[in-house]
Amino acid sequence: MLLVSGAGRVLALNPPAAAALAAAEPVGLYLTDLAADPPEKLARYLGACSRSRAMVLGALTLRRPDGQTRTWRCEGAVLRPWSPEATTLLMLRLRSREAAGRRFALLNDKIAALSRQVHERLEAEAALRRAHEQLEERVAERTAALSRANAELERSNRALEEFASVASHDLQEPLRKIQVFGTFLGEREARHLDPEGRAYLARMLHAARRMQTLITDLLKLSRVAAGRPLVPVDLDEVVRGVLADLEARIAQEAARVEVGPLPVIEADPLQMRQLLQNLIGNALKFHRPGVPPVVRISGEVVPAPQGAAGDGDARTCCRIEVADNGIGFDEQYRDRIFTLFQRLHGRGSYEGTGVGLAICQRIVERHGGRITARSRPGEGATFVVLLPVAHAQTEPAPPPPAAASVQETA
Repeated sequence: MLLVSGAGRVLALNPPAAAALAAAEPVGLYLTDLAADPPEKLARYLGACSRSRAMVLGALTLRRPDGQTRTWRCEGAVLRPWSPEATTLLMLRLRSREAAGRRFALLNDKIAALSRQVHERLEAEAALRRAHEQLEERVAERTAALSRANAELERSNRALEEFASVASHDLQEPLRKIQVFGTFLGEREARHLDPEGRAYLARMLHAARRMQTLITDLLKLSRVAAGRPLVPVDLDEVVRGVLADLEARIAQEAARVEVGPLPVIEADPLQMRQLLQNLIGNALKFHRPGVPPVVRISGEVVPAPQGAAGDGDARTCCRIEVADNGIGFDEQYRDRIFTLFQRLHGRGSYEGTGVGLAICQRIVERHGGRITARSRPGEGATFVVLLPVAHAQTEPAPPPPAAASVQETA
């Protein structure tokens, strides 16, 4: 067996071939130096082997170590290159008698397949290196983007804290004066005012109270991100406290509230109270005229759906449902009801500022969960909250404040 280049230079050979040649170091020599055949004949044969896809039969006369010559049956084939840039290699098999060429062709196929495997592996390693470099670049870009986002979030939180400070003092003080002097004016000068003047005064006091309520709700919303540490919270106990606060309203509406067993989860106790109070309060508020409200509260521990638990325990979630028999809503507006200041009903029909459900969503997101609703007009609504039962050591990062468009008019 000899491995030669397309020009006939010997690149490698096995011991029997070395023993059959006169040269002591045949590697590097050309067949024209080792064979007794005319160079033109050798060139034609090697050219035929290079161009053919099949094995080419021929004869090769070599000089023996004793100075004699011997003619060998030659079976030559080109090794299919694994790369277009690879040099053409020829495998020559010398036999002293007739032999079928199928085995040699099979050997050639195996060598070519091995060459292709090596090439594919080298290409795969190169692609892996390129992918690794691209991944490192993307990680670096994402890290820089995350750093910028964190810095922007810190600035946003500072601005939110400044707003909360202004809202809790500077904005409420003028409102308190409007209410105090408006009430004083109404009590002292009411007899001097005509019906239209008394109506204007009543509208002014009502607007001041509504603005104060709106500022209070915005303060609650701004304080969600800066909540207390998460601790084990008994939701049964939280619901009992909420129902005690709403006792007068429940009696006024002749409502019935049914509460099922609720689990213990890791959460902010005050925010869980705010969440459930908003949901139960909405269920009591949006009832059908003449139909006493019925509110059903249930909870269970379920396997966490994909992407539902945020940074919390990936295995279990607490599923809380607050269902009512109220007016309901069209589900095409399901996302809108959680948007700040968005209302599906006018203030003349139902009181409120359009902030309550936005606070609920912000609380749920702060705990690494999600909230949604099911409803049909006139058939009540069911609000579904998924919260992780347990959290990792690090709390989920609070979401940035959502942009809101105020659509109310005074």
